[in-house]
Amino acid sequence: MAYSQKYVHASKIKPKIVPDKTVVSPLDLDRVQRVTLAFNRPNEKGYELGRDEELYRDWKNPEVTGAIVANEYGNIKPFALFANQDPSSVTEISLDDIKDQKFDFVSMMKDNAGSGMLVTKYCPECYITGFTLNVGDPEAKHEQTWNFIGEKHFTFKGNEKYFIVYEHTLTSGEASAKQFDIDASYPAPVVNPDWANHYLVRAVQVVSTTETELTEATSAPSAANEIQRSASKTIKFYNTLSAGNKIILHYTASTDSTPSQWKAVDNTSKKYIPAKYGEAYLYDSNTPVGRLYRLQSVNIAATIERTARGEYGNPDLISREADVVNVVITLGDLVSDASLDEYLRNKTADGSYTRIDIEKYLETLDLVIKLYAEETHETFIANYWMRNIKVTSGNQENPNNEALTGGRVLECDNLYYSTVEYVS
Repeated sequence: MAYSQKYVHASKIKPKIVPDKTVVSPLDLDRVQRVTLAFNRPNEKGYELGRDEELYRDWKNPEVTGAIVANEYGNIKPFALFANQDPSSVTEISLDDIKDQKFDFVSMMKDNAGSGMLVTKYCPECYITGFTLNVGDPEAKHEQTWNFIGEKHFTFKGNEKYFIVYEHTLTSGEASAKQFDIDASYPAPVVNPDWANHYLVRAVQVVSTTETELTEATSAPSAANEIQRSASKTIKFYNTLSAGNKIILHYTASTDSTPSQWKAVDNTSKKYIPAKYGEAYLYDSNTPVGRLYRLQSVNIAATIERTARGEYGNPDLISREADVVNVVITLGDLVSDASLDEYLRNKTADGSYTRIDIEKYLETLDLVIKLYAEETHETFIANYWMRNIKVTSGNQENPNNEALTGGRVLECDNLYYSTVEYVS
């Protein structure tokens, strides 16, 4: 069979984050420059005495890794989604808010004519393992990179090419009858070809703010937390619910919903934030130390170290608990009068302090990267805030016939992103 579609153009690909907490609506990621997605299937070959060939292959838990690279554009949305929070209702997110939260990564791919979905990539129950903000030089853009990990990877195509998120609010009649019909503007679920009589990827009931995972049954629900697709678009459930309670379904379908799962592009937010729109400041116990001048580059690299844990009798991992959060900040500097080091000692950066001892850097300083809407730095947009930074290393380079450059590496154990300006 010859396929008419030879490739998928980047303009026909859209990544989406589906938070684990279903009360937070899934949202497309904007200003994405590239996405990498890879999987690995660890395994062990087995042999036996007297046999030449391989006897068996012992498959371990798969590992899915991904990276999302996007322009920083002054929007809290990616931080909020990875923290399982509504972007419209929060102004500050930290890595501590993100480290224990799961999400599903969805990548929708249309055909090159743009007339319909070709395939959808689906990686459920992912966790963030790292975040980087990079500004490579004074002419560069602020660029974000999000790294994540999971253990499942699906490609939905053909009759399953659309990934549908459907939220249904029960009426009193539906709650009493313990069944409802999927709205006419949404397609019917398609059966899982690998699992007979199963149609749902995920089902969750929401009562007030309490979410309960539901298990799909292949016959009429007869136990707590069971749910069944009993007919084309008819859903039955077992639990006793009330009007206003919600059931949220994730499933695959052959057609799109109305409104479409492919959302319109964002034409209102900023496209990117160049290096010249940023400022870097040091504070000591909320007291301004000073703005850092002559910086040539800024790199903030955060890692979340995780331990994967399984359990006896369960083929899946039961947790990827976060052990350590570490943030490494690298500041590249034009070396002239050691003003950066003076600030790191909390001394006036006017050249009057006569000695810089690397063992006497302060450990109570905060580093704040402020982003503005224009190069005159009048309209604040957002800031990155790192508390109690420690200088761990430094360097100086003396190239022939060039400016003297150097750098300082600092570390801390958390990072905050806020749309409220950090002020003393």
